[in-house]
Order: sequence, then C-alpha cells, then structure tokens
Amino acid sequence: MSSGNANINNVYAKSLKINNSYGNIDCDTITADSFKARLSSGNLNIKDGDIKESDFKNSYGDIELKLTGNENDYSLDLDNSYGDIVVNGRKYEDNLKVINKTERSIYADLSSGNIKIKFNE
Repeated sequence: MSSGNANINNVYAKSLKINNSYGNIDCDTITADSFKARLSSGNLNIKDGDIKESDFKNSYGDIELKLTGNENDYSLDLDNSYGDIVVNGRKYEDNLKVINKTERSIYADLSSGNIKIKFNE
C-alpha cells in the first residue's frame, strides 16, 4: 500500500509480507511461519500473534506485539535510534540482542518510535 490503514484479522499464512508508506497496520490473530513488514510512517500493532520469524522495519512509528509463548522461546534483535524498547514491562536502551536456541525470532529496526513486546505465556 502507498497510504492508508489496514486491519488484518484471523490469518494463517506460511509467509506474510506487508509494505506501507503511510498508515497504520493492525493485526489480530495472526499465525505465520514468517512475517515481514516495512513501514515508512505509521504504527504496526499485532495482537495474538503466533509467528516463528518476525522481521520488522519502521522509520516513523511504533511497533507493538502481543505474541504467543514465553520470552525464552524467542531470540531478539531489536534496534531503535529514537524511542523506547520495552519487553514484558522491562525497558532497555537503544538496542537489545538475546540469542536463545529456538526456532522463533524477532528482528525489529526503528528509526523513531517505540518497540513494545508482550508475551502471552
């Protein structure tokens, strides 16, 4: 999409890819082996996500994730130039890298915005 908001609900996909220049992407009940999103200006919000490999980039906007599983089920590679990184209520500085021997991973790179991740254990 070039601009506009999108609501994506109740999706199972092996691979999901979203590109949006201007607008918000709201997702609810997403199951995917791979989810890749590229946003220029807007927020990405995922509620009830069961995603093995996440790859998110956003220039101006927030990323908020509520994911299935335990925090230890995921490897994290989070980078943020201007904004907060919050994982299960704990705040981190500009970047966070956690390597767990698991098949689930989250990569997120933001220029200006917040990254908030909560795991539904």
